[in-house]
Amino acid sequence: MAAYAPLFVNVNPGGMQWTSDLIGYDALNSYGSPSYYAQVVFSSCLGDHIVSSDLSGAGEKFFYSVTATANSKACLKIVNAASTPQTVTINVAGLGGEKHTATVDTLKANTTWATNSITDPNRIVPVRSKLNISGERIQHSMPPYSIQVLQIDLK
Repeated sequence: MAAYAPLFVNVNPGGMQWTSDLIGYDALNSYGSPSYYAQVVFSSCLGDHIVSSDLSGAGEKFFYSVTATANSKACLKIVNAASTPQTVTINVAGLGGEKHTATVDTLKANTTWATNSITDPNRIVPVRSKLNISGERIQHSMPPYSIQVLQIDLK
């Protein structure tokens, strides 16, 4: 039988079995875990085809993917699972020489064990910002223990 993480967990003593439960609750309150918010930010930008790209400057524990929708938006999903920041260059085919503005959703923590709780439900939540991009070459610095989704409008 495969192990799985439940969607909801009662945080009263004896209720939590997995550290990756998605939504914790008690009789009066609830909160989303970092695992929940990772699913939220990853699902916020879905492409229908893979875009040609290459990456330089990344060390270990760095992962990325680039997808797009037909002439509408490009989606960069980036993960830095290392304990140090990583500055990378990502070349994305199809952005052209134009200027673009990306919406960036960042989820980050200070340690791999950091989490939310009933008493601190917003300790680790996505933060939205903007990033100006010029051309197909994106130079970007990723914080340690972070997930980012860059949504680039192509119109």
